[in-house]
Amino acid sequence: MLPFSPTPLAAEVPPRFPSPFDRSAVHPIARRAAEEMLATLRSTDAEAWGLDRPGGGKMFGVLVVEAPDGTVGYLRAFSGMLDGRWDITGWAPPAFDVAARDAVWIDGEAIMRVLPLDDTRVALSRELLPLIQNGYRFANARGECRSLRDLFAPGEPPGGAGDCAGPKLLAHAYRLGVRPLALAEVWWGAPPSAGDRHAGSYYPACRGKCAPILTHMLLGLPADPAPVFGAEAIAASEPAVVYEDDEIVIVDKPCGLLSVPGRSRQLQDSVMTRLQARYPGATGQLVVHRLDLDTSGLLLAAKDTTTYSALQRLFSLRAITKRYVAWLDGEVPGEQGL
Repeated sequence: MLPFSPTPLAAEVPPRFPSPFDRSAVHPIARRAAEEMLATLRSTDAEAWGLDRPGGGKMFGVLVVEAPDGTVGYLRAFSGMLDGRWDITGWAPPAFDVAARDAVWIDGEAIMRVLPLDDTRVALSRELLPLIQNGYRFANARGECRSLRDLFAPGEPPGGAGDCAGPKLLAHAYRLGVRPLALAEVWWGAPPSAGDRHAGSYYPACRGKCAPILTHMLLGLPADPAPVFGAEAIAASEPAVVYEDDEIVIVDKPCGLLSVPGRSRQLQDSVMTRLQARYPGATGQLVVHRLDLDTSGLLLAAKDTTTYSALQRLFSLRAITKRYVAWLDGEVPGEQGL
């Protein structure tokens, strides 16, 4: 644990654990810890990790904790591997036993290298994956411990589940016997190929990989509930149509309505499902691209698979121009910037 200096005042410590899924809930004390961590990532000590190289960026996290003696500090972690390593001194270790994982994976990988690319190799990979996933153990504040596969049952854990910074930090806190107070996750380094992450920006925990894990790990802590997407009613007339012909329809997506259904049963209401109900004779997926839940704006849909494929190709070739308008808070010093 890295202690704060100076020690935070009692009023600076949150009485309840802020929801890691709320993008607006980065507590000031967690932001303070993150800024200290970012100072390390900006230093020459981190240059060897190649975070600024294309594809080298990564999500990092901090967890503010309180030791039994009342000392308040923080733990820090990186998602996945860093510099080809799972475990680096000064950072939270993974949520599995590295030696036990290597015993399964290294031997299995050596066998797969000599196997042809056929069903035999695929079958072996499928046998190894559950063995590795069962090695992930996640405790909570009640002392209850569950495996990765158990948390996602009866479904299969998505790729990379359990390797995000948040679960690693909470697992390490419980191992150390310190009380979690607040979590923050921030991207540092080059943006990913999708371009949807920016250095120094804070992001909520991902629901697809982390929701079942973090929900379990926060049991027993006084914690704020996760925000419910789509909790506010969206009128049945939405999204409004602004253009339509025989092949396409363009709608104005309101803030708070998903573009496509989410994974859970509670997140099925979306532009796609509403258009499918309006156009029962349409073929294909209708919605050609997506806008974030909180983003309103024009959304393009295709009424047939031929048009859908053609429009998808235009998007992939970046032949379609997008323009975003945003409200900004504060003074903007120049005509452009990040």
